[in-house]
This record gives sequence, C-alpha cells and structure tokens, in this order.
Amino acid sequence: MDANEVKVIRWPKEKEKRALYRDLRVFRVLVVDPASPAPICTDSREDWIRAPIVRDGFNARLTSLRVKANNFRPHIDENQVLHFENRGGVVAAGAPGRDGGDRRGGQGAAGVDAGVDGA
Repeated sequence: MDANEVKVIRWPKEKEKRALYRDLRVFRVLVVDPASPAPICTDSREDWIRAPIVRDGFNARLTSLRVKANNFRPHIDENQVLHFENRGGVVAAGAPGRDGGDRRGGQGAAGVDAGVDGA
C-alpha cells in the first residue's frame, strides 16, 4: 500500500472498514451520510466530510491527509537527524548511510532501530 494513499470510507455504512484501516494505520477520509451525526476523529490519520461533498472541500481533506502521511515517513535530514512521526534523534557516527552501507565497516550503530520496514 502506498504511504500517501488515502482510503475513502462511507460513514456509517462502512464502519467496519474504519476499524480495519485504523488498525492498519492507513490514512482515511470518512464521507458522512447527511442524516448521521458527525464522527469524532481522534486519530491524526483520519478526517471527515459530509455528503453531498463539494469537490474543493474533499480535495482539501485528501491533500491534508497526504501531507500528514509524509510526516509519518522516516527520513534523515542533512544534519543526520532521523525524523519519524514528529520526533527526531541524532544518528550515531558510523551508522549505516543512506545507501545502507556501514561507514565503520562493522555492524552499524548498536540499538538504532527506527521501527519501520521498507519506508
């Protein structure tokens, strides 16, 4: 699944999908039925809009979630600070470089684990 992919869920008709995508940590926008109460979104990976939707509002919600998705992707900046989920930490000297190679010739920095796979 693409890290910037945002799933669209009809609410409350597809409430089981909301739970599934929340558990999978997938970004999602709920399209709320006009007769249903607004959902409470406490997860930063989720937003909602009421049906019938206005294209500009819907696109704004999608763009907002995609920007948030980028904040959840780990990256190392030019100062060798690892950023992940709005947190950061300095990468130890000799830690594997961006190409995955170990600059020391050993096993890399002990204890450095971003807790992510393939991102």
